[in-house]
Amino acid sequence: MIRDSSSVLTGSTNFTDTGTSKNLNHIAIINDKKIAGIYNKEYTEIQEGHFGKLNEGRDPKPRQETILGLPVKVLFAPDHNPEMEIMKQMAKAKERIDFAIFTFAESSGIDDK
Repeated sequence: MIRDSSSVLTGSTNFTDTGTSKNLNHIAIINDKKIAGIYNKEYTEIQEGHFGKLNEGRDPKPRQETILGLPVKVLFAPDHNPEMEIMKQMAKAKERIDFAIFTFAESSGIDDK
């Protein structure tokens, strides 16, 4: 969700009884006009029919902004291959990474054994 072109609510949560009370989901609220602008541009592209393979060549590189001193990279599937970004960050870990993720069994490099 984009609110007033200045904030974004994003995450894995589906607003259903199961999604909000039983499944392990997350929500992130980002109060930043630049990030809201990136999301708005992506939604506009989708409404124009540019999605997935139909979006090839339009915006191949994900955008990165700094918010409160932290780098935030905005990735949209499948255009920006967020799975590969997660795997790159996993490879950088020195000790451990804890996260919950839903994938189809053996459908991605993330859940490979």
